[in-house]
Amino acid sequence: MIGLLRAELLRAWSRRVVRVLAIAVAISIVVSMGIATYNGLRNSADTQYRQALASCLRGDFTGSNVPPPYKNLAAYCADQVRPENFASNELRWSSLPDVLVSGTSSIVVLLGVLVGATLAGADWTAGTMGTLLTWEPRRIRVHLVRVLVTVAVVLVFTILVQVLLIAVFRIAVAIAGSAEGTPRGMPRHLIEIVSRVSVVAALFGVVAHAVATLGRSTVAALGVIFGYLIVAEGFVAGLWTAIQPRLLIRAAEVVISQQPLLGRTSVSSSNGGVFIQSQEVLLSVSGGWVVLGVWVVALTALALLVFRARDVT
Repeated sequence: MIGLLRAELLRAWSRRVVRVLAIAVAISIVVSMGIATYNGLRNSADTQYRQALASCLRGDFTGSNVPPPYKNLAAYCADQVRPENFASNELRWSSLPDVLVSGTSSIVVLLGVLVGATLAGADWTAGTMGTLLTWEPRRIRVHLVRVLVTVAVVLVFTILVQVLLIAVFRIAVAIAGSAEGTPRGMPRHLIEIVSRVSVVAALFGVVAHAVATLGRSTVAALGVIFGYLIVAEGFVAGLWTAIQPRLLIRAAEVVISQQPLLGRTSVSSSNGGVFIQSQEVLLSVSGGWVVLGVWVVALTALALLVFRARDVT
């Protein structure tokens, strides 16, 4: 068991796709935050104020005539162009939780899908599954160990990606941002978000692993999963509202955002004639975890049954 686990970890580390993906993600984070830092410096409130004041002093606002009761252009500009009139577009450290939840969580989960599909489909594409089963013929053990390795690799991969993003974001804030207004308990809040997103990414990685095992191909798995995530689930949810609480993406959104999935709004009146609005809770946060677990267990069991019974050539 230990030898098989060690071998699968080594095989996962040796996947060129995983290493290339890690490098590409790291470069993307650094470049994107570099652009955000440049824009923050360029569009800061102080920079906007100085540019507007210089433009006013050149006469761009009034031309050659200074409107009364101002005696000169400098007095007019000092009164009309004030620092408080300009909003700051600088990066704020307090906005990082929203960035992690709403901005990058979907990308991190898709990275988990890519890694999970790659770890399962590479052996089928390369034709090395027969060799692996010759060395370890107990297919149930092989499959469960491969799933465990997928969970571990996706967890480590996505945690490192988010930690890198947090570190680069902090540097960008130090250069062209502000840490004012940061709530207490920010580090704990960030740890909770990173943990939730990484766990959801690992679960999606297991789903991708199962689909790749069923299809014996990384490309087939990615095609099926992206087709479902992008097209099928949205189409089904639009036609059949009652099924939304059972869908994979809806459950993931609820878990990551920690916000329940709400349905129709109902209006009721009390004895005092006051109208009260309430929304139906279609899926709670705990229910979201249950839905994700059911998807993972069902697809893993199906992949295990097919892997155990199907011939490997």
